[in-house]
Amino acid sequence: MISSFSDQPVLDMPLYIVGLSHATKSPGARIVFKTATMQFKLLTIATAFAGLVAAQKSELTPQTVVKSIEAVTDLSQDANNILTDLSFNNVFSLIPKALSNIREIAGAVRTDITMIAEADTSKPFPADGQNQVCEVFRDFVRVHQALLNTIIGKSSFLSGTPFTAPITGVLRTIEGGVDKLAFGIIDLVPTCKKGLASDKKDLDASFKKTFEAL
Repeated sequence: MISSFSDQPVLDMPLYIVGLSHATKSPGARIVFKTATMQFKLLTIATAFAGLVAAQKSELTPQTVVKSIEAVTDLSQDANNILTDLSFNNVFSLIPKALSNIREIAGAVRTDITMIAEADTSKPFPADGQNQVCEVFRDFVRVHQALLNTIIGKSSFLSGTPFTAPITGVLRTIEGGVDKLAFGIIDLVPTCKKGLASDKKDLDASFKKTFEAL
């Protein structure tokens, strides 16, 4: 299970919506709404991962791997949505939210690595299952590349702030985690491993450009 989900109780979430109904058109209103939406998504993903932990005790299926990668993809998309609105006026309010979300990505990747490491990978998935896994991994690469490109485009806003180092550190953790995840998946999807390896190579290039920009 991911250990770094927000401590915000589920029952408190309606308070965000109530607060918004009385809020003026301030710049912070839209940010609060996005935070509430992201927390709801994270709770949904947490429920999905609860099933994945149970699956570790039984046979690993293509559907389980697909759901786990989709959960990471959702987190990457959420982080990208937050950072897209980054400007000089909201650096110190948005970056902590984005950093928290990026840390959730690292935690989700660790969960996936553990799941695959504890599974029996001596037998590959059926052909159709292999294709599903490779397709969802490709989608993850596409979404995560978009996040990295956004970080590159917003790097001028991060320069000179205390957030650059922690963001870089978490991204390096994700990079290493995705390496291990891809290696584990390749053992399960030999029929499409060339395409998966190519997608991973493209993501490596995006990570390199991001670190150079930061």
